[in-house]
Amino acid sequence: MSEEPKEPFGASYLEAIQKGRLEIAKSTHNQILDKLWISNGAGAAAVFARAGDAIKDAHSNSHQYLGPLTCFIVGAIFPIIGSTIALVIEKTRIYEMESANSLLDLRIDRAKRPTAQAGLTLWDPRTLSAIISALLLIAGGVLSLCWLDAA
Repeated sequence: MSEEPKEPFGASYLEAIQKGRLEIAKSTHNQILDKLWISNGAGAAAVFARAGDAIKDAHSNSHQYLGPLTCFIVGAIFPIIGSTIALVIEKTRIYEMESANSLLDLRIDRAKRPTAQAGLTLWDPRTLSAIISALLLIAGGVLSLCWLDAA
C-alpha cells in the first residue's frame, strides 16, 4: 500500500491568497510608475507655462527655470528607462529558457520568487527608476517653490 504525498494543510488556500496579493501589488506598482511619469510631465508643462509667461513679461532670468525643468523631464524619462531595462532582462531570460532542452540546462540564478517577478524588489530596474523619478519629482517641486515663487 503506497501512500501518496499529502499537501500541507491549507497550502492551496495559501497559494491562492499569495497570488491575489501579488496581483494587487503588481497593479499598484504599475499605477505608481504611471502616476510618476504623468506627474513629472505635468510639472514640466507647468514650468514651461510659467517660463513662457515670464519671458513675455521680460522681467525674469530664464536660467532659473532650468533646474526644475530638468528635474521634471528627467523624472518623466526614468520610469521609461527602468521599464525598458526590465524588458530587455526578461527577454534575455526567456530566450535562455527557450533554448534549454531540460531543467538542467537552466541556470539556477534565473529562478525568481514571485515578488521579484513582479518587480517588487529594491534592485529591480523598475523599482529603482521609480525611486529616482519620485526623488526628481520632489526636487522639481521644491526647486519650483523656492526659485520660481521668488521671481
